[in-house]
Amino acid sequence: QRMIDDLSRRTGGARQEGGGRLANLEEPAPAAGPQANRFLSAPDVRARFGLDPAEADGIRLGDVSGGAVLVDLGPKGKWVVKSWQVFDGWAKDIREEAQKGNTTRAQNELFMRGVIRDFFPEFKTPEALAYRSGNKTVVMSEYIEGARPSVDEFKSLSPEQRAKVAILSEVFGWGDINFGNILFRGRGRPVLIDFESVTRDEPVRAGPDGAQAMRNLGHTPFLAGRGPNDINLYLTEHAKWGARFADPAFLRQLQGHMERAGLSAQEARAYLASLRENARPES
Repeated sequence: QRMIDDLSRRTGGARQEGGGRLANLEEPAPAAGPQANRFLSAPDVRARFGLDPAEADGIRLGDVSGGAVLVDLGPKGKWVVKSWQVFDGWAKDIREEAQKGNTTRAQNELFMRGVIRDFFPEFKTPEALAYRSGNKTVVMSEYIEGARPSVDEFKSLSPEQRAKVAILSEVFGWGDINFGNILFRGRGRPVLIDFESVTRDEPVRAGPDGAQAMRNLGHTPFLAGRGPNDINLYLTEHAKWGARFADPAFLRQLQGHMERAGLSAQEARAYLASLRENARPES
């Protein structure tokens, strides 16, 4: 809590994504239109912002994966910039593995934001873009001033909202749902952030196992509320998602988000297979 308060003082009460995860009472402006939630080229990013945002001065927002720097780009807006770097001095196999992991983090951030924007209207998430700058993989997300973690509001998520969060975990594989990644602004929808950790290559719990997780709040503390979870709400929601995976139009939408996030055809097929299994209706 001391770190959160310190970050709030340094940034005018906003808690930032990545370290202190800050955001604002105002609705975020649209990020980049057709560039939102996409993996872009470095020249495209420079053309839009007039510089490499990863090289801009800003306020460091905590010691977290990828760092987190609040950068004010004037009329281009305020952005939270995270980056992961590989170094030429590393052994080739280590460098390649690290680069693959950095790319996956960025892809996860972009894909999940697009999915939440299109299919989870109960929540908001800042728009983002990603690019490579030399040996760095960079993710930029809109800065939304004012929103911050709140224990009281976290525990006051409605049963319907908790069921939706469980879908993000149990169907889409979001693995970092915690108190710091669900933000509140006093009014309006909760803001979801930080999607680096997503299980893509293998299924996660779903169906009956997911319902069991809803009961086991020691295992899924992000579902803790002021009352018991409604398992039937989760199972009903899960069944709806199972039906969606039989809809070719829905699958095309998902594949479009994967393509924009930079997944290869092979990566998209593997993730889609996991999603289908996660959403498979109960027998």
